[in-house]
Amino acid sequence: MRALNKKKYVIIISLIGIVALISFCAEGSSKKEIQSISRPKYGALYKDYELYVESEGTEEKIKLTVNEKELTFDEAERLFAEGYDELGVMMKELNGDLNSISGDLKLPESVLDGILEIVWYSADTNYIEDNGELTDKVYKELLEDGVIVTMYAKVSAQEYTARFEVPVYLAPSNIEASRSMEDIIMEGLADAEKDQALSDIITLPEEIEGKHMRYYEQSESRWWKYPLLMIIVLFLYLFVKKHKEEAIEKERVRSLELSYAPIVTKLTLLTGAGSSIRGAWEHLADDYKSKDCVNAAYEEIVRVSNEMKNGMSEQQAYSIFGKRCRLPMYVRLGNLLEQNLRKGTKGLSER
Repeated sequence: MRALNKKKYVIIISLIGIVALISFCAEGSSKKEIQSISRPKYGALYKDYELYVESEGTEEKIKLTVNEKELTFDEAERLFAEGYDELGVMMKELNGDLNSISGDLKLPESVLDGILEIVWYSADTNYIEDNGELTDKVYKELLEDGVIVTMYAKVSAQEYTARFEVPVYLAPSNIEASRSMEDIIMEGLADAEKDQALSDIITLPEEIEGKHMRYYEQSESRWWKYPLLMIIVLFLYLFVKKHKEEAIEKERVRSLELSYAPIVTKLTLLTGAGSSIRGAWEHLADDYKSKDCVNAAYEEIVRVSNEMKNGMSEQQAYSIFGKRCRLPMYVRLGNLLEQNLRKGTKGLSER
């Protein structure tokens, strides 16, 4: 009974979900009849609409672009008044005190979030360019009392325009303080180049505004030679190292080959005289250590002797000895010594 009720609840919930989904889809795809559309706010310029238009049983989908509302004279006048106030605040934020300008002006291109666009003009381009940059004359010939330059802001909104005046004062003390050493040098060199326009050789001024000058020319960069030299040295080092390693290995192999027969002979004689293989081996190692010479084969014998003293088994030691020598004859010798530990010394001389 409980199982039946549970199944019933699942069916009811599923039906409710299906109905809700159908209702949601129907709502999402439904069309709402409208009688009007809104224009965008000032500054947005236009707004796009997608509309479905029914007429005499047919339906068309169209895209309509609606321009912003045209301004009335009173509305434009109100916007210009608000824009003038905002422009004054922005100019002070961007440039500081307009009564004591010391560098290039930063001029905003619009106010009121882009509703009013601005184009700038300078009343005196001898001192300030239309883009707000100070000219060279400001730094060279600024009058003792400074100079006031009016910047004109042509403000426009649709077909309405207005002109705002923004006077700025170029103060000699601030202008001089704002000059960097690079500016001073560049102006001095520019003057020297201009004064010697007819000369093939330009003599650089020894002093600029009372400061002594010395000049240096950057020589041609040859930095690429150093990495190249390092590569060559590395190549030579690797070549010499490889050649030396090959020579050492060649000498080692030669020493192993020449020592093989005497080593086998001594081991045979010692084991034949009753010595154990290990005893014979230790005898060869001790005899070599008492001599002042270097021999690759005996170095390996001494190494194996030390390994056995440190706990390595004889069988493993002899096997490793042959493999480390890396010559077939020594591999066979190592295997033979390993076998003779189990069989006795018989057969050693046969090798």
